[in-house]
Amino acid sequence: MEARNIHPDDFPLQQLDLLRVLGYHHLQNGSSIRAAQIFEALQALHPEDASICLSLACSLLRSGQPDQAMLVLESIPGPQKDSALAWLLRGQALTRNGRLAEAARAMRLFIHRRSKEET
Repeated sequence: MEARNIHPDDFPLQQLDLLRVLGYHHLQNGSSIRAAQIFEALQALHPEDASICLSLACSLLRSGQPDQAMLVLESIPGPQKDSALAWLLRGQALTRNGRLAEAARAMRLFIHRRSKEET
């Protein structure tokens, strides 16, 4: 059997949405490693999708991989890189790595961004 490369256009939008929901289901039900696998596959198909990156970072954090989560957070495209959720996840990852001063700064930025996003 010959391996073939998968192109993002090979997946209809409904199938991508189904995979996304499946990833969230695993994340909410304690299967963060499985969720990370799903979101990694989705990110490979759509690296420009910031929401997939944020979901991947969250699942990596929940599966005890804060270093990998930080790498994903640093690769988020566009304005979502500076969103409240991105700063919250950064703060959590930095805390787990014992980088408390940086974590405190990230959490302050989370609070600041969250108040701006609510208005």
